[in-house]
Amino acid sequence: MRILSLVLVCAAVSPAIGADVVLPMSPVGQVWTKSVPSFQAAWMATEEDPFSALDRIDLKLKRFVAGHGLNQVKPLVIELPDLAWEPGKGKVRFMVPLPPDSRVLAPEGEEISIDLLDECPVVSLSFKGAYTWENIRPRMRQIAEWIQAQNRVIEGRPRLLLYHHLAFRLDWMRCAELQVPVR
Repeated sequence: MRILSLVLVCAAVSPAIGADVVLPMSPVGQVWTKSVPSFQAAWMATEEDPFSALDRIDLKLKRFVAGHGLNQVKPLVIELPDLAWEPGKGKVRFMVPLPPDSRVLAPEGEEISIDLLDECPVVSLSFKGAYTWENIRPRMRQIAEWIQAQNRVIEGRPRLLLYHHLAFRLDWMRCAELQVPVR
C-alpha cells in the first residue's frame, strides 16, 4: 500500500513521460497529470442524456469525419459543463478529435461545428466498465476530491474520453478517461 501511494504522488507531481498526446490514455485506476496538445475537433451539442444518445451521435460524427477523407481518430469525447453535472442538467458536447493540421471547415446548414482546442495540462483518471452514469459519477467525485486535496484550480470543462464506444466489447472491457483541465 505504501508503494502504491508513492507511485500516485509521483504521478501527480510530475507529468508522465510520453503522455503529451490525446492517445494513449493514462494508466487505468490512477489519478495522473499530463499535458494534452492542441487539437481540432468536430462537435455537436445536445441536451439529451449523452449515454442514451451515444451510438447515434457517434455514428453521425464518424460519418462526417469519413466524408472528409480523414482518418477515424479515437476516442469520442464528451465535454461536460462541470464536475457537478448530471444527465439532463445542461448541454454537453460530443467531439471527435481531428488531426491538428486538417483544417476542416464547419459544414453549412448542419449541426456539426469545428473548434480548435488549446493545449492544456489536465488531471486524468482512466477506468474500465460500462458507459453509464452509475459508473462515471463515482469517478467524477474521485477526481474532484483529488483536485481539491492538491489545491489545483479547474481551468476548463471536464472531458470524458470513450475509447471503445461502438466496438464489440463487453462492458467490463471498455475503457474511458476523465480529463479535467487545471492549473
